[in-house]
Amino acid sequence: MKTKFLPVIIFATISLSLFAGNSNAGEIKTTLIDTSCCPPDSLKVVSKTFPVFCVSWHVASDSNCRVPYGFEIQWRRYVGAGPWSSFIKIYTGGTTENFCTRVDTCTVYQWRVRTICDTLNGGTYSDWVYGNKIIMDCGIVALTDDIREQAEKLNITLQAIKPKEQD
Repeated sequence: MKTKFLPVIIFATISLSLFAGNSNAGEIKTTLIDTSCCPPDSLKVVSKTFPVFCVSWHVASDSNCRVPYGFEIQWRRYVGAGPWSSFIKIYTGGTTENFCTRVDTCTVYQWRVRTICDTLNGGTYSDWVYGNKIIMDCGIVALTDDIREQAEKLNITLQAIKPKEQD
């Protein structure tokens, strides 16, 4: 008699753990992908001079697409190093969106963006669209900081070299 109820008990336990929540429920975030919530397109890197990068994308203009509420932009060090930094940009109209942000390290970044079409009940979103890698232009300031950091690790004292005067 006990074996007849075992499959029912297992199914009920799995169902409750999936839908009723558990102690880790705050860590699991599911999003609803809506096919009428069209993804952005034509992603491009606009500028990448350390410490700021700027990106842009086109808002989908197909008549089957819902008007977006906004966009979620995420970026992190390339390749997959650490968690994503995230920003929600409210859509105010137009066909092109621009976004700039400041980063703390002159390195390579990956980024992605998705459309937000609704914010109720967890929201509805498009799929993520990934942009090209952002290879920051470090310039002399970042290069100098990097050299200084490496010198400190090696316990080397840096001295400024005075240019030779012309005769």
